[in-house]
Amino acid sequence: MKSTELFAHSNDDMLITHFDLMPTGQQAWLADKNGGISFCDFREGQQERKRWIVQEEGRAAKLGGLSVNRMFLLLLIAASTD
Repeated sequence: MKSTELFAHSNDDMLITHFDLMPTGQQAWLADKNGGISFCDFREGQQERKRWIVQEEGRAAKLGGLSVNRMFLLLLIAASTD
């Protein structure tokens, strides 16, 4: 058997809480426990991975959900506040 790592944060403490694949399965959007969203295009390799912080880091930074609207290619994010 063989496996291939498709995505990993450089910080081992960066827990991925949600992810959604595009319909082709070649791109993914990922939310992490530190309030960030990452985009990964598996066709491009490690250099094409991007991360944005959308929720202030800290205890309440975890994003509550993430989903890609496949019809309109729209990204929906749910964030919690204290």
